[in-house]
Amino acid sequence: MLCLGRLRGYLRASRAMLLAAIIFPGNQLPVPSQERLLVVTDDRTQRIRKHGNIALKQWRDQGRWPAEYDGFWEELQERHGQPAGTRQMIELLGLGKKHGYDRLQEAVKSALATGCCDVAAVRYLLTMSVEPRPQLEPMDLPVVTL
Repeated sequence: MLCLGRLRGYLRASRAMLLAAIIFPGNQLPVPSQERLLVVTDDRTQRIRKHGNIALKQWRDQGRWPAEYDGFWEELQERHGQPAGTRQMIELLGLGKKHGYDRLQEAVKSALATGCCDVAAVRYLLTMSVEPRPQLEPMDLPVVTL
C-alpha cells in the first residue's frame, strides 16, 4: 500500500524531472557554481546564528544568563572546539533545569574560581551539595596475628 505522502513525493520528483528534461534537453542540467553554494551556506549559517542569538538575548534580558556562563562557554569552546563546546554548554543548561538555575550559577562560579572548566566538575559540585554524606563512626577492629 502506497501512502499519500510518499505518492506526493513521487509526483513532485517526477514533475521536477519532466520540467528539467523540457528546459534542459540532452541531460545538460546546470551545475551550481562553488560561489553560489558558499553564499547559500553562509546565508543558512547567518540565519542559524540570528535565531540562536535571539534566544540568548532573551535569557540575558530576563537575567537568566550571568557573565559566568559566557566565561565558562568560552573556555569550553577553546578546549573542545565551537560545536562540541556549545553542545556541552547546552548539557550544562540542562543541569540547571534539573537542579535549579541559582544552584547552577553558584556551581559554575565555583568551578571557574578553582580554574576548572568541565561539565562533569559542575555536575559534581551540584550533586555534592545535595546528597548528604553519612557520618561514619570509628570501629574497634580485632588484632589479627599470623
